[in-house]
Amino acid sequence: LDVILGNVDFFEIANSHRVKTDLWYELLNCGFITPPMAGTDLPNFAYRDPWQPLFGEIRTYVRMPGVHSFSEWKRSLASGQVFITSGPLVKFSINGAEAGQTVFLPEHGGEIRVVGELASPRELQSLEVMRMGKVFPLETKRTHEDEIHRILVDQKITIKESCWLALRGSGVKKTALEEGLGTPQSTFAHSGIIQVVVGNSPIRSERAVEAMRTRMKEQRHFYETKAEFAHDKDRAIFSSLFAKALRLLE
Repeated sequence: LDVILGNVDFFEIANSHRVKTDLWYELLNCGFITPPMAGTDLPNFAYRDPWQPLFGEIRTYVRMPGVHSFSEWKRSLASGQVFITSGPLVKFSINGAEAGQTVFLPEHGGEIRVVGELASPRELQSLEVMRMGKVFPLETKRTHEDEIHRILVDQKITIKESCWLALRGSGVKKTALEEGLGTPQSTFAHSGIIQVVVGNSPIRSERAVEAMRTRMKEQRHFYETKAEFAHDKDRAIFSSLFAKALRLLE
């Protein structure tokens, strides 16, 4: 709801070993472009679960081409110049544009060059190009030099409809952490998105929009009929927010 209403600067897709991208993908497919974020939840909470003290197990990196300041960091984060990772470093570009930027194509579409890299001193498993939430099959190359594992992609593809693309990668499990904590610890990385706009067409999947409208109606029904509020006016406020979100999804 907050993403649709424009009230957030990022969307958390990972927290320690927990990774959930489906809802973020769905929002992107509806045209709500929001950068990914990841981090450690409740690092200082006295009653945390055993896995939660892993401060920095998954992190968000922000590209700052200008002055290094907190205000610049916030601006770069909000613009989507990011990647998240629990280890591997990510490089990603399309026609020279990087995460958070937009590539413009003529009305009939055109060719783009997708370049990406996943790099880590630990063994890697996969590097995938994501297009509108689905894996776009491209050939990759593996190297291992100077004790660094890399998976590379460098390929030209034709785009005919506006869309977003990103890189998603994985590595081997962190067995020492798994044994010590009794919790699965995977290696995961995801870039921010690059928008590819064809003509003046927006990035929008009607199927995703309809699914999101259904989700909003279900949530509105819950808050109107089952949720507990201190005051009736609060229930009315929530209902009006969902009504606004549904109008934005028309």
